[in-house]
Amino acid sequence: MHTNASIFKYFRAANSHDSYNEPEEVYRLAKARGMDFVTFSDHDTIEGALRFQDRHPDLTDFFVSVEAETFFPRTGHRIHVNVFDVSRAQHAVIDRKRKSIFDLVEYLRSERLLYSANHLFQSYRMRQAPEDFFETMLSLFDAFEVKNGSMAYQHNALVEDLLTAARGKRGTLALVGGSDAHTYPPIASVFTLAPATSWKEFLAAIRRGECVSWGTEMGFTNVLRDTYRMLGKYYRSVTEIGRAHV
Repeated sequence: MHTNASIFKYFRAANSHDSYNEPEEVYRLAKARGMDFVTFSDHDTIEGALRFQDRHPDLTDFFVSVEAETFFPRTGHRIHVNVFDVSRAQHAVIDRKRKSIFDLVEYLRSERLLYSANHLFQSYRMRQAPEDFFETMLSLFDAFEVKNGSMAYQHNALVEDLLTAARGKRGTLALVGGSDAHTYPPIASVFTLAPATSWKEFLAAIRRGECVSWGTEMGFTNVLRDTYRMLGKYYRSVTEIGRAHV
């Protein structure tokens, strides 16, 4: 899930956000909709999660995560990676290493961090993917997002079919799900189920592959509506800034 800490980095000059979700409201909705444990995975930043944690130090059901954008260095093909239970010091290294997916994964493994490959075939630049893309991803990742609430059902079904078949040949693979909510309505629409009484047990169960993804994708029409809703928030914020200087 995303909060207003996620900046749309491909349009930084306008200071537009990738989400306008208030962290407290994201957490409240996740809990109200049945989530036992909650984390934020903002794009290439953990500041929103850390600030929320600082404001609510007594919470025992919240942990810090990040969605890091990394690249195949030879082709520039982009991959989004969720990294769970991250410290500020670890994130600083992640941010340096993410220019290369190989350097990033080497570091994540050295720190024994849990990480997953998100929405495997989302990128419109699949033509930039290495020829052995799928095999390489299987060598780099033990956890894959197979149900993403913002992706089409067909995309998720393809990823899950491929990885279920790969798991039969390779052994343990963790197949996880997430809402990828950039606005409030999709929060908790897709999630990961695992046997646990604490979030640390939850992450440990995922490491062992003892988990399933669950929930319902938004569908294209709903994603489009939410996208325009977010654009509306952005333009309203720009208008308010302009008025403040009149």
